[in-house]
Amino acid sequence: MKILSKTAFSQISFLIQGVNYKNIYALLNQNLSSNDIRLFSKIEQRNNETFWYIDSDLKNYKNFRDATPEERGEIADFIEEQSVRIGKKIAALKEIAAYEQQIFNVPSEDQIFFTYDSNNNLMVTLAQWGCSNISQGNGINLYSGLLNVPRSDKINATLLIKYADNTPAANETFYFSFENSHPTADSSGSPIKTNAEGLKSLGKLKKGISFTISNRLDKSDCNRMITVSEQTLYELFFPYYTSYDVLVVNQFGEPIADKEIYANGQIYLTDNNGHFNVPKIEYFLDTYINLSAKQGSDESASFLLQKNAEENDFKFELTIDYECSLNIKTLLKNGEVVPNYKLQIEKKGENAQYSTDENGELSFKDLTPNEEFTIVDWENPENKEMVTIQRGNNCCDLIVELLKEKQVRIKLLDLEGKPMKGITMNIKTKSGIFTKTTDLDGYIHLPFSNFNDKEKVKVDFSIVEE
Repeated sequence: MKILSKTAFSQISFLIQGVNYKNIYALLNQNLSSNDIRLFSKIEQRNNETFWYIDSDLKNYKNFRDATPEERGEIADFIEEQSVRIGKKIAALKEIAAYEQQIFNVPSEDQIFFTYDSNNNLMVTLAQWGCSNISQGNGINLYSGLLNVPRSDKINATLLIKYADNTPAANETFYFSFENSHPTADSSGSPIKTNAEGLKSLGKLKKGISFTISNRLDKSDCNRMITVSEQTLYELFFPYYTSYDVLVVNQFGEPIADKEIYANGQIYLTDNNGHFNVPKIEYFLDTYINLSAKQGSDESASFLLQKNAEENDFKFELTIDYECSLNIKTLLKNGEVVPNYKLQIEKKGENAQYSTDENGELSFKDLTPNEEFTIVDWENPENKEMVTIQRGNNCCDLIVELLKEKQVRIKLLDLEGKPMKGITMNIKTKSGIFTKTTDLDGYIHLPFSNFNDKEKVKVDFSIVEE
């Protein structure tokens, strides 16, 4: 708390009778903005004294009498502007509307205090507001503009800020700073905000003074410097920045990660999800984003940049050459490989005969994704498999069943017609002599290939005595 002024009850006359001043301050505090209420100090009554104070850590408040002529003019302008504007708000409050004139009375200039904040903004606070000094008459009525001090040559200055496409910079924050700022000013500038038409009033500024408007706090982007002259409206143009995002996909609509893409000559690398983002790009009408996989590539795309970043989500499709192959194996049901097995392959409307190698395998390379293959068992055409080629190595196991070779059976019976088992027999054919022993059912089996068609064979057998 900083006490600005104090006085005994006997030295002060309260111009508003029958109303508690704390209640008046509370009502002002409820209806005025935080900046407006700073014009009135708080009030505290203790015993036979009244105190006017502020809740602030600013220790450099000065009295109006200690102000330089230029500061006095600035303070007078500030109070004149504030009192008129705030007076209209007070007049709209039925509880204290009748006291509008009295509220803006102070006993003397000694009750006007001022300072500058860190952004070089003038702050004025009134002590003993709504009061007069018994020994000095009714005091000063600020609302009537009785601060009769020389005013500097000032003029109302208003900014009209637009973007490069000639649209207003509506409801945007910019930064204001004087070139020859007050010693306590922060070099980063004070934030100012435009209205819906891109306008911002700066109030009264001294002719010949220069100030800078920046669209970035650090002023590293671009500044606009203005020197106050006779004109009241200053039109400024700033670049408008938007952003865009690109999703890079292959011909199957799948994101392509870690892919270098040229965008208007700059190289960007996609992330794990196939995206890259350009967070800041100056917007102009009819601005196009030209994308390509590499400089001079036939694979390219152009997108019209929109002012609204949410509309700048672009998809760039690339055709990628993927290695595709098909490996066919012929197997028995038990997994045993069947080598040198004949197959019929149907693809792209054509049929051709192939044979697996000694490992039961048949391979095709340099295929096209989504190409269809039909693998047909040559010996059993009803046995077939269909394969749609995907990227990478495709595999197909065709389970086949080997046809059993025709056999010649010879059955040995005794005189009673019963099978004779375990009897060794010699069979003589044109292909040679074969020695076999009958099985439990009295049979021996020989491959048909060991005989000629309609050949007569000689069979000798011997019985081994037990």
